[in-house]
Amino acid sequence: VLQFDEDPDGIRRMVVFCTNIAETSLTIKNTCLIIDSGLVKQPRFDHENRLTVIETVQISRSSADQRKGRAGRTAQGHCVRLYYENDLIRPDIEPEILRASLDRAVLQLIYLELKPQEFPLIDQPEHTVIEASLELLKDLSCIDDEHITKRGKLFAKLGLDPRYSAFLLDTYLERAEILELAVTIVAILAAPGPLFLVGGLTDEEKQIVQNRIADGAKQHDSDLFHFVSIYKKWHIAGALDPECVTQQQNSEYCRKCLQGLDRDDQRFALATQPWVIIECK
Repeated sequence: VLQFDEDPDGIRRMVVFCTNIAETSLTIKNTCLIIDSGLVKQPRFDHENRLTVIETVQISRSSADQRKGRAGRTAQGHCVRLYYENDLIRPDIEPEILRASLDRAVLQLIYLELKPQEFPLIDQPEHTVIEASLELLKDLSCIDDEHITKRGKLFAKLGLDPRYSAFLLDTYLERAEILELAVTIVAILAAPGPLFLVGGLTDEEKQIVQNRIADGAKQHDSDLFHFVSIYKKWHIAGALDPECVTQQQNSEYCRKCLQGLDRDDQRFALATQPWVIIECK
């Protein structure tokens, strides 16, 4: 929030930079002007490269109406849109199931003895998307001709992305002494949001932070080991360590990693019963 001097009537004027929270029922008192960029950043799973990317896309008509509604709730207001009305192609927000990875959902359906291709989803993904998930599950030995294997049942119990489950199980079977490291890596990869914060900084400050991050990465053989090192430092020192602020590390992200670490550890301990591991070998 940027606060400006009072106007002649003694009313303080503010500029509020909002994210998608501007599309909720939140009321900011005395908001009288909305400037809508018409854009939103949203995650989308790239089914070809099998990873999630962040895209900047045009908002839907319903989102535009929600943004406009933030002004004029407690006083007369106006909305300035930095785009044409015809740019609003979609009437509603695209359902998340059409933007997310279906690997875990497809595995759960097969675990419940349901056919993913025939399941009556409200918003039906493209047939090729489901087929891609089935191919991945076959590659991970989770299914065999669309019938779940013992390995697949274990992954379903873990409730993680099947690729993370495969990483944990293979580590447990082949290098059990580094299982703790593997669980930490999975927690870091699964935690939402960025590890480093560069918002609210000038371009010069951002460059300094990026250089510091790059220098830290050079001390490790891979980005994953770099992230694990950062997480461990945070865990030992605590979220209020001045170094966390200096390095622009996201304490909230680290807390989510800690929660995920505990959750993944418990899941793996419960799911990896001796008979399951023996039969998965």
